[in-house]
Amino acid sequence: MNNEKRSGFRQITAWQKAEDLATAALPMIRSLPRIYDPLPRQLLGAALSVPANIAEGYGRSLKDYLRFLEIAGGSLNEVENYLHFIRRNELLELDLIEPAESLRSQTGALLFRLRQSLLAKANDGESWQRGFVREESEPYLTA
Repeated sequence: MNNEKRSGFRQITAWQKAEDLATAALPMIRSLPRIYDPLPRQLLGAALSVPANIAEGYGRSLKDYLRFLEIAGGSLNEVENYLHFIRRNELLELDLIEPAESLRSQTGALLFRLRQSLLAKANDGESWQRGFVREESEPYLTA
């Protein structure tokens, strides 16, 4: 990502990694043979869904945000499934698969920690009222 000033959901490291993952999926999608036509669309849809759900939940209530992070996690699992299928069936060279696998793993770890942090806030009595969630812990935001 370039050095543009980040604000809102774009400052969340989990969103940044998820965006990188979606971008890393593009060369794979372009390289898959047409015979596997549904697979590229499904992979792209799942990869785009991860950062989209992080972004969509960002400006909502804490309860809603947690739900959107759950959905993002489900989409991330779907991406992992497609990457596994592509690797297992040797549909692409490893140099195209491995960057996406690494980003999937990194995104998953960040997403898990973000969700755990927000669950802790919820358990500490944080209001469930509609409002903006601002996660300020170091692992989730960048300057």
